[in-house]
Amino acid sequence: ETASGLYSENLAAHVDADDRGGDYIFTEFESPSLAAKPEQFFNDQYEFTIRNMIDHVIDTEGPIHADVLARRIARHHGFKKAGSRIRDRVMSIAKNRRGSTHEYTGQFFWQKGTVKERLTQLRYRNRDDEMRKVEYICKEELQAIDRKLGLHGDVVALSRALGLTRLREVSRQRL
Repeated sequence: ETASGLYSENLAAHVDADDRGGDYIFTEFESPSLAAKPEQFFNDQYEFTIRNMIDHVIDTEGPIHADVLARRIARHHGFKKAGSRIRDRVMSIAKNRRGSTHEYTGQFFWQKGTVKERLTQLRYRNRDDEMRKVEYICKEELQAIDRKLGLHGDVVALSRALGLTRLREVSRQRL
């Protein structure tokens, strides 16, 4: 969405800037600087580390839904779920890190330098069950995948391309 809330067709030409072959790339925390210290998660001194983790996740998987971002950080720390305290901590840091957009399905954080022109990745293969949920895919990426694969708005074909085994009514409406 643009600032006025309407999708601009002018932006659509730029959407498929980074195809990455269509594969969804999941975040890996290999760097020692991204090592999780769960016992320090709520300490002010640990914020710098969380900030680096958030940047890493967004720059790997962006645009990424806020709920998924919070879960990535929580799971990396060994937390079973991203409860409200964890989610609030992640969101309070993330909101100042990268650009974001809001849709009725929630907030999406974008890779550095991509939100203004809505430059999105095209990831229609290798999505896990969580990332197949259409509410976790921003509308610009859905539109870009549709264009890239020449689906011409065919909802069933788009759902198959994303790996959905069942097309619920709520998913059909979003697609």
